[in-house]
Amino acid sequence: MSVLDRPRSPVRGLVAAGVAALAVFIALLISAAANSGWAATFDQDLHTWLLAHRTATLTLLARTATVTATPVVATVLVLAIAAGIGTGTVSARLRRASLVGAIMAPALLARYGLSLLVARQRPPREDWAWHASGQSFPSGHTTAAALAAGLVGWLAIHRVTSRACRCLLWMVAAGYVVLIAWTRTYLGVHWPTDVLAGAAFAITWLCVAFIVRELTTHAQRPRDRHPAAPGEP
Repeated sequence: MSVLDRPRSPVRGLVAAGVAALAVFIALLISAAANSGWAATFDQDLHTWLLAHRTATLTLLARTATVTATPVVATVLVLAIAAGIGTGTVSARLRRASLVGAIMAPALLARYGLSLLVARQRPPREDWAWHASGQSFPSGHTTAAALAAGLVGWLAIHRVTSRACRCLLWMVAAGYVVLIAWTRTYLGVHWPTDVLAGAAFAITWLCVAFIVRELTTHAQRPRDRHPAAPGEP
């Protein structure tokens, strides 16, 4: 795909989305640190409701789905998709995978550092229907799922020309994130605001990464008279 064929860069939309996601994350961070107020009530009420509506079938579904968003598994899957999606030379595929890794890995490390700083405790262990480790806020699985969905969507959207297909692609990506967020709260290993914060953190990170990428690419275009290598995002 040539440079001229690429979809227009929605930098303004990315800025707006990033600012909104950051505001949500900060609000949830303050709430988690205080561990009181409306968020604490919301967490406890929804947590109790989910526990009361567990079934064997839903628990099996949640356990199966949540494994796909383990940070290590999600990272490996995204790197494999980045290297394998579309066409292109081996070097182009490796560059694409390296770019994805350079976005995802630091985000997961930053999320881990935040969880240590906030040091929020998970729900009571007797409520768990799956194993878990580490601190609760923000959710690592939800962060990994949102990062993975956003990066795969970003890679795939450059290969889709239909507006309807692009909308469907992002709906599927968003649906996956919602599914993983549900599994973490349904299995009782996270409070609802943990998963909301994980998604908000990932969206903020992705918006910043995409803005930097778009601006860098735009700055290079006047000096680049040759078409982009096949398969390049």
